[in-house]
Amino acid sequence: MHALSHIDSILIIEDEYFIASELGEFFTGHGVASVAVAPGIAQCLELLERQALDFATVDISLSDGWCEELVEELVARSIPFVYVSGYAPNDRPGLPPATWIRKPVNERELLEAVLAARPAKTASIDRNDSSPAV
Repeated sequence: MHALSHIDSILIIEDEYFIASELGEFFTGHGVASVAVAPGIAQCLELLERQALDFATVDISLSDGWCEELVEELVARSIPFVYVSGYAPNDRPGLPPATWIRKPVNERELLEAVLAARPAKTASIDRNDSSPAV
């Protein structure tokens, strides 16, 4: 069983194509059924209107602005999320609390953060695994 097979759909909010692609591969490799990518604020808000989502990763700085509006919408819809950013948490104070994963992403940290934010029914993690960075 894959560690994240309990998540049907995830939204990656990321404007860097290669990072979004690597995150998408990571999530599908861990059993997420559907991965959507929104590179900007408008695309994200449109996708949230059309599709039910179980989880999101949020880059705080997108090509068309900061993520506050998107995060507020995720919170309003009760969609759990983690921040995935090159910025530090204190670079953007006032954002709603969530786990912060720094880029380059360590896959083990990301997996643990997603499992903690949305606990798996029967997932387990090999604590001795040292996964590479995304």
